[in-house]
Amino acid sequence: MRVGLLEDDDHQRELLTLWLEHEGYEVESAPDAARFQQLVRRSPPDLAILDWNLPESSGEEVLSWLRTHYGMGIPVVFCTARNDRADLVYALESGADDYLAKPLARAEVMARLTALMRRSSHRQSQVDHEFGPYRIDPKRKRLLLDGEVLPLTQREFDLAHYLFQRHDTLVRRDQALAAVWGHRAELTTRTVDNHVSRLRKKLRTDETRWRLTSVYQQGYRLESPSAVGDAHPQRRRSTT
Repeated sequence: MRVGLLEDDDHQRELLTLWLEHEGYEVESAPDAARFQQLVRRSPPDLAILDWNLPESSGEEVLSWLRTHYGMGIPVVFCTARNDRADLVYALESGADDYLAKPLARAEVMARLTALMRRSSHRQSQVDHEFGPYRIDPKRKRLLLDGEVLPLTQREFDLAHYLFQRHDTLVRRDQALAAVWGHRAELTTRTVDNHVSRLRKKLRTDETRWRLTSVYQQGYRLESPSAVGDAHPQRRRSTT
């Protein structure tokens, strides 16, 4: 589970990182909004923790940016020293999923993050997601192309779901391996390579203007038509 942390206070950022990593989270942190947005663009986290008060921006502005570019796909927790109820209600109404009041207590932080990820996982698992001609049906573990169910194995579906959720960003092989297979000693990143090779054919990306590309010695990127550009002609749909 990857956490993106935005906190301008060095001590607070280091303390939160220590707590989270001790519980098994992978943490990428930034002291300001610009660097936080860079790390999110590079690889969107599974959850974001935002400080409300920042020197050159605000947690509210960063939250708005996240919701504009990633919808509700990234759960967001505010950390704030404010304890005015109106401020906290405003944060939630602005799109935050939860908040943590400073000074932070380790047990409360972990409990709230665990509960939030549980709620988010359940919520996302019940909702279909559309990506151009593709539709992901998580409840029935199906991926459809123009209404046609693609013949994916369970693992291929899980990998496709993971890649679509992070489209247009680099997904490292070790990230995909951990997310889809879990950390299993008998598996290697070659497992991901083999599944991606089969998945590329089954997604029929040559017909849809989506592209599943290899990034040398790093991983893979599932690119949407807007990222690919107009290199591919429009798909011709059957009228029969």
